[in-house]
Amino acid sequence: MREFIKWTAGIVASAMVFTACSKDEKVPVQTGNYNKLITVGNFNGDTTTSKVMIYFSLEKEKACSPKNLLSTDWDISFGGNANSSIAGNFGANTAENTTAGKGGPGKGGVLIIDKPFDQVTRVPDGAVFNTTSGGAGLDSAGFFGTTTGWCVYDFAGTLRTTKGIGGNNATTQKHTVWARPDRTIIVRTANGLYAKLKITSMYKDAPAEPVTATARPFFHFQYVLAAPGSTDLTIK
Repeated sequence: MREFIKWTAGIVASAMVFTACSKDEKVPVQTGNYNKLITVGNFNGDTTTSKVMIYFSLEKEKACSPKNLLSTDWDISFGGNANSSIAGNFGANTAENTTAGKGGPGKGGVLIIDKPFDQVTRVPDGAVFNTTSGGAGLDSAGFFGTTTGWCVYDFAGTLRTTKGIGGNNATTQKHTVWARPDRTIIVRTANGLYAKLKITSMYKDAPAEPVTATARPFFHFQYVLAAPGSTDLTIK
């Protein structure tokens, strides 16, 4: 079991325990979560290491077990370097670098755009989604990043002095990962719905100044799910 804190539409709720999806368990899609701000805190699936991929369903607002990958029970995965690669659930891609849902019914994908979460009101026209396992990850402004990403990796702990984001202490903040508030991830869910996603931290309890020893991955993120057939991502 995994425990993480969830707030919906800005109203703080008590901590809730979520059970993983399984092949024998059929969890109905919730009907009241469209165009609402959903916040998740301290999500780490069932792992304590950044080398194990973890999964989440935006539609069902819950974690999912890797035992049921070839299904539509999950929408995004967190894997790769420091679990920083956010990928969708896409089953039709036959290439080697494909998602964990390869061979399943998933229609998912991710698209990262250079715009803050609050300014994103709908899915961009002509959106092209990434359906590989790389998804959206490390930004080129940090170390080891190769493209536009949702976070930067601060190898030396001094990135703030040159980029304005990252660590400011070479002794305590080496090898830290920092979310970029100016980026938004657009997600196409496994069932073909759309959502906008903002990840704010990957550290336990989301400290403003994480250090090298701060526990991870404990993801904190917000998202808004569009209604079926809609690309409207506004909060109503």
